[in-house]
Amino acid sequence: MSVKGILIQERCNHYRNRTNQRLEREYWFHGSKDEEAYRFTYFFFICEFCKHPLLYCLETSTEYPDPEDPEYGFSDGSDAETRQFFFSGGYEHGGVELVWPKRSPERALSEVVPSKIKTAYNRALKVKSEPNSFAVQIRRTLEAICIDRGGAGKNLQEDLKKLSQAGEFPPVVAEIALELKDIGNTGAHVRSQAVQDDQVQAIDDFSHLVVNYVYEAPARLEAYRRLLTPEIPEITSDDAVN
Repeated sequence: MSVKGILIQERCNHYRNRTNQRLEREYWFHGSKDEEAYRFTYFFFICEFCKHPLLYCLETSTEYPDPEDPEYGFSDGSDAETRQFFFSGGYEHGGVELVWPKRSPERALSEVVPSKIKTAYNRALKVKSEPNSFAVQIRRTLEAICIDRGGAGKNLQEDLKKLSQAGEFPPVVAEIALELKDIGNTGAHVRSQAVQDDQVQAIDDFSHLVVNYVYEAPARLEAYRRLLTPEIPEITSDDAVN
C-alpha cells in the first residue's frame, strides 16, 4: 500500500492554524526508551496551505527484534497497522507527537496597551481554534479600542468613522478595522458563509496592525524621541562665568 497522498487535517505550526496536510514519506526504525524496546515511526507531511514540511513521530512499544531480521534497521514505509493507528481519530488520539516545528507562542500585546484591550484580546486567543468565535472576540477587542480612544461604544461602525475623521486611525487602518468588524459580524450570526480556518491568522495579523498603530507605534516613537533628544544640563549660579 502506498502511503503518499494521505490527507489529515491538523494544526500547522508554520501557519498557526488547522490545515490539510498531505503525507509524503514515512520511515521507521527499532530502538529503546527507558530500557524498553520501541518502534519509532516518522511521518513527513507537507501543509497544503503554506507548503512547509511537518514531522510527526509515533512511538509504539514492541519486543526486541531479531538483528538478523532484514527489517531490523531503518526502513521506508511502516506496516498497515501503524498507519491505521496514526490516522484513526487524529494524531493526538493515536499517540503521535508533532516533532517539528514545535508550536510557537502567540504574540502578546505589549505593556503599553491598556489592560482592558489585553483582556479582550486574550479572550480571543482562547478560542482561536474556533474561527467564528475568534472573529467575534476580535470584534469585541476592536470595540474596546474604540471606547478607549473616545468612541461612544454604541455603534462600532460609527465609532470607527468618527475616530478616523478625528485622526485616530489613518484611512488604511480604518479600512482594516472595518474589515475586522464585518468579519466579526459574520462570525456572530448563523450564515452559510462562516469564517474560514484560513482566515483566522489574517484576522489576528490585522488586529495587531490596528493595535500597533494606535498604541505601540506612538509609544516607540516617544521612546526614540527621548533617546535622541540631548540632555542639556541645568546651569546653576555656581556654574556662571564671573
